[in-house]
Amino acid sequence: ARLTRFLVERHRANEKKDGGGAILIFLPGMAEIERAIQTMKRDSLLRDDKRASIFALHSSIPTGAQRSVFKKMDPGVCKIVVATNIAETSITVSDVTHVIDAGREKQMVYDPHTHMTSLREVWVSQASAQQRAGRAGRVRPGTCYRLYEQAFLEHEMPSHTLPEIRRVTLEDLILTVLLLELGSPQAFLQRAIEPPSSNSVAASLKVLLDIEAVAFGPKDENGGKTVLLKPLGFHLASLPVDCRVGKMLVIASLFDCLDPILTIAAAFSGKSPFYAPVGKREEAQLAKQRFADSKSDHLALVALWKAWSHVKDGPYSTRKAFCKENFVSMSALENMEAVRNQLMDNLVKCGFAVPTPTTSSSSSYSSSSFNKRSGPASAAAAAAAAAVPAAAINYNANEYDERLLKCVLLSGLTPQIAKLVRPTRGKGAHFVTKDPTVNVAIHPSSVNAKRIQQAG
Repeated sequence: ARLTRFLVERHRANEKKDGGGAILIFLPGMAEIERAIQTMKRDSLLRDDKRASIFALHSSIPTGAQRSVFKKMDPGVCKIVVATNIAETSITVSDVTHVIDAGREKQMVYDPHTHMTSLREVWVSQASAQQRAGRAGRVRPGTCYRLYEQAFLEHEMPSHTLPEIRRVTLEDLILTVLLLELGSPQAFLQRAIEPPSSNSVAASLKVLLDIEAVAFGPKDENGGKTVLLKPLGFHLASLPVDCRVGKMLVIASLFDCLDPILTIAAAFSGKSPFYAPVGKREEAQLAKQRFADSKSDHLALVALWKAWSHVKDGPYSTRKAFCKENFVSMSALENMEAVRNQLMDNLVKCGFAVPTPTTSSSSSYSSSSFNKRSGPASAAAAAAAAAVPAAAINYNANEYDERLLKCVLLSGLTPQIAKLVRPTRGKGAHFVTKDPTVNVAIHPSSVNAKRIQQAG
């Protein structure tokens, strides 16, 4: 904050000479950005609207709000943008003349022991540090202030960011290798320039075995077990989602509750539609609770989508008011609709849903537009389905059965599940999993976070 204040003080003097310029601050994540903004707003100069205007910039901010960072400031006002690495390459603020780089970022990293992909804070690479420095002075001379030593940059930071194949889960890639009959997944992945670790491959294979997408076959010529693609795995390889979510969709189709599970799967495939603006986290959490009558984050998404469905085809002003009132992102909801349509199209191709004769495969799909079946998709099957009364083949007949929906969620997310053990005299409320060595906790943004905290 002191460095930022110093640059804002110089801004007015430099404005007459070279136009002043904006300040871009790189921080690792949304929480760090919120804390930094709160700290800066405690400074009398930085909270003065006539001297400085502070903007947050990260992937959770709706697209419309992101555009505000490009606004031209009034004379004498210094623009301060506090951003994640989204401003490193994805978004360019052209009037930046000063960059403050904390040298940290959050990456998606897979842990083969917990079988989870999570965001971890790490040091940026030397290439990223150079890219951040280049954000300053794109249209005029600029300066980069690094909050770490040059020697640390040269000797301790990695030269480049670790390739994603070595950081994320490999289930989808393994299914694709098997679908294309490219041989042993282990052998094929080892041919990569920077192959993933054997532990990551083994952990991903275990997940696929647990959900019964693959099975071990007879030994190959090298004495190792061959991996065979099972029918479920064949269909999962065609769905552009995590294999567990894909299994949920297939089961939901078979049990006639596809529409709500489709909504949950679409939400899993992108960023959450719920967001909490700086300084309004409590209000946003209360708004989210309005959709959580079932005390479930997943079913809260379903309730939100049903509410959004009543206004999404209305005037823009109505949609905007809905999003503002409920602290949700319009772009995220629109992306959910696009993903829902894409997923339904893939389910049709896999044979788990068929459009009615009045609905083409390129249309927007609604809960009344599709009928369920379990065989391969074909024109003949669609014609046969048309001859059956709609009520007899309604794939969405059980959409309001919450117990069934929870069972479908359970079947897809297993073994990534935990059981809440209620507090006893000797121990507070806690979670247990299949693996007793794994510690889990509820996320602070969950609709159940406060309830479980109070129970403990």
